Amino acid sequence: MEKQIILFDIDKTLFDVDTFFNKNLWPAVEKDLGISRAKLDKVSEVYKESISKGTEFDPKGWLKEAKKQLGERAKGIEELFYNPDFFTSSLFPEVIPTLNNLRDDFILGVYSEGVDEWQRKKLELGGINNYFDQQYVSISSNKVSEMVLGWIPQKAVIIDDREDFILELAKLDKVYPIWINRTAKEALPNTMMITSLTQLLAMLERIRLENPQ
Repeated sequence: MEKQIILFDIDKTLFDVDTFFNKNLWPAVEKDLGISRAKLDKVSEVYKESISKGTEFDPKGWLKEAKKQLGERAKGIEELFYNPDFFTSSLFPEVIPTLNNLRDDFILGVYSEGVDEWQRKKLELGGINNYFDQQYVSISSNKVSEMVLGWIPQKAVIIDDREDFILELAKLDKVYPIWINRTAKEALPNTMMITSLTQLLAMLERIRLENPQ
């Protein structure tokens, strides 16, 4: 029997962005380089004005602004930015056990919106890139564009944390969007929902039973 394809979003689905910045990177910059959180926040504030949405965040752009504001003191930040330990410890705890449980019976892929190089760093430095079949990895600037939606394989299961993306995916025929609601938001009507990837296997079984081949 043909294996089903599962596509994972990255940020807030596999990778905890808040942990990466607020528990790993910024404290290390403060401790190792003596740059205060207030100064880092100022860099971020100015940089955010140069992008139109959060998924356009690019460390290269942020570091360029940091050099402008902090001068020579910003030199060490780039090395800290790409510390593999910060990436592995920013994966949600259930990510690797879940991927291990799925890898033999499903084809795993990625469906992400963001800067390609930065999103791939999260997979590579996080140590999970090898779980994904690269022909089913989509990283785009607009994941609900007609072209990207047209790329999604039929009968794919798609896990995403964004309600707006889930609602767009729900309009497609023969795909199975699952909303991962990690922040206890109100459930979306007529939407499959999990609060952790630990619940994914049960949801996949439900999809199988409700949609016999």
